[in-house]
Amino acid sequence: MKRIDRAEVPRDRWGRPEIDGQAYTRTSTLAKTLDDQSNLIAWKARMTALGLAKSPDLIGLAATATEKDRTLLNDVVERATDRAGAGSGRDLGTSIHAVTEALDYGEPVDNLPRDLVDDGRAYQRVCESLGLVPVLAETFVVSKQYGAAGTFDRLLTDGKEFYIGDVKTGKLGNDIAYVTKYNGLAWAIQLAVYSAGIPWNDGWDSWEHLGVGQPSTAKGIIFQIPRGSGVCNPVWIDLAVGHRAARLAANVREIKNVKVVAA
Repeated sequence: MKRIDRAEVPRDRWGRPEIDGQAYTRTSTLAKTLDDQSNLIAWKARMTALGLAKSPDLIGLAATATEKDRTLLNDVVERATDRAGAGSGRDLGTSIHAVTEALDYGEPVDNLPRDLVDDGRAYQRVCESLGLVPVLAETFVVSKQYGAAGTFDRLLTDGKEFYIGDVKTGKLGNDIAYVTKYNGLAWAIQLAVYSAGIPWNDGWDSWEHLGVGQPSTAKGIIFQIPRGSGVCNPVWIDLAVGHRAARLAANVREIKNVKVVAA
């Protein structure tokens, strides 16, 4: 896999990518626009309750705060959810991403924890079974069409086409049908936006300059890895649906900013 030195992406004060003076919505943010957030909100509330039950210091901070102390209370919530274990899954997911990348670059992984390596090897076996060869990693693209920008995990080829690929991790116990049901639309939006993007690396770039072909706008692939399972589930995503959903998500975000109060 080709290694490319990546430039730091300039960002505005809200952390959004800012290219040539224009701020772009994060691709991950756009992808969540159409999601029903009720399950996520309920989960975070439960984790906050569990974390507070273990943390007299956080209870004390919350008790001395007022409703106006938003920054403090937000910090209490984040720390409580982390103490309940919410952060561990996120950190493990980051580690699994790092292992898959190391394997694709042919770097040694024998010194890493066995469960992480097993998850990475599962991803590697899926690529081999599908005849997919990773050619680029961590590529930042800007989609002017959708007003969004972000970094995708892999560009892979089967020798004919090039496909956007993203590694997604999750907890054990949820089967792939369940995971796809609740995440599939967001995945489709993400991959569609990436496929419509232009490479940017301290300046506008091109797929040709990077030595690869234009990514397929018809389909992409998700590598779904339940953390610690040693299993990787490949999910091909229909990007025609992804582009329809991305257009709708972009329209929803736009209409939310329209003033509805008559003069």
